[in-house]
Amino acid sequence: MKFGPLEVMAVGFDKPEFTGRIMPELEALRKTGVVRLIDMVWVRKNTMGDVKIVEASDLEGEEAELYRPFLDDLLSMFTEDDLLLLARSLENDSGAALVLFEHTWASKLQNAIVEAGGFLLAQDRVPQQALKELEELAEEELAAVD
Repeated sequence: MKFGPLEVMAVGFDKPEFTGRIMPELEALRKTGVVRLIDMVWVRKNTMGDVKIVEASDLEGEEAELYRPFLDDLLSMFTEDDLLLLARSLENDSGAALVLFEHTWASKLQNAIVEAGGFLLAQDRVPQQALKELEELAEEELAAVD
């Protein structure tokens, strides 16, 4: 079995006010085959400074066994001490999620690149602030056209 690109993402939350929108969006991406959630660790520090760590995975049965090496690597990358260190760095009433997921949408493209002798030279993400500025600029441009 060939896997799509794997990504570990860390997301922080200041004074989290979850409205129930994140998990349904993730579930929709999973159902359409865009991503596969391999593992997720949530670190939460409440207003009193108490820490709670929760780990979750959507993998079961044979699928879980296929991804076991990645799960073991993730767990060794983020030991309980690492998670407690992360928790200590958080302000009270905040949290962080560490997510390992597969870009299943890119699996066939990745395989085609590899079969053609290609390999990844670099990969990066445009920062959220830059996207926000781009969106604002686009809105200004559209408003000027109207």
